[in-house]
Amino acid sequence: LLDRQLLVSIVGSRNAAAERCEAASFIASDLAARGAVIVSGLAAGIDRAAHEGALAAWTNESRRGRTAAVLGTPLSFPWPPENAKLYEEIVSTGLALSEVPQAEGRRFDPNERMRSLKRRNRIVAALGTGTLVMAAASGSSTLIEVDYALGLGRPVILWYECANEPWAKELLARDLRDGDGRALVAVARDAVEAEEILSPWSRVWWL
Repeated sequence: LLDRQLLVSIVGSRNAAAERCEAASFIASDLAARGAVIVSGLAAGIDRAAHEGALAAWTNESRRGRTAAVLGTPLSFPWPPENAKLYEEIVSTGLALSEVPQAEGRRFDPNERMRSLKRRNRIVAALGTGTLVMAAASGSSTLIEVDYALGLGRPVILWYECANEPWAKELLARDLRDGDGRALVAVARDAVEAEEILSPWSRVWWL
């Protein structure tokens, strides 16, 4: 699943507006229908919308598009609890993974949970061919993931509706580029633009 597809990490705020979550679901569905695997963190808000959008996609190979969930908790203790059903749907057709040891028979420590939820951002960043940011706030976990992605030399795509926000302007103003001079931060309005931005970094054809 992870070694032969275009993987798009879709990230954003847990408390993103309903309209932004709808946009995340739509673009995730469109990308999944075009053959991409959608990677996200199973959190509320944008993460949930991205996973749901991918699962709703129709593809040439199956009724559902493919998605990978990176948990910040043990696989036996998906978080948040309200995403438990979604987690089961992902497991049945896609992939769930976690670096956190299993914690069966006991409650996962809340303090450790907060730390591990932040640490999992680096895995979300590493798995994606690139990262699509749907919503964020300065200093948020979403931007921690962005820093991880850029540190790995992976492109970061900003959803056009957040491109004028202060954190986005600051990111664009840095004019970060890879070794070939290609911009590492760009703006996209739809799945086609996102795919075009990511294609130079793709090692295989995914269509």
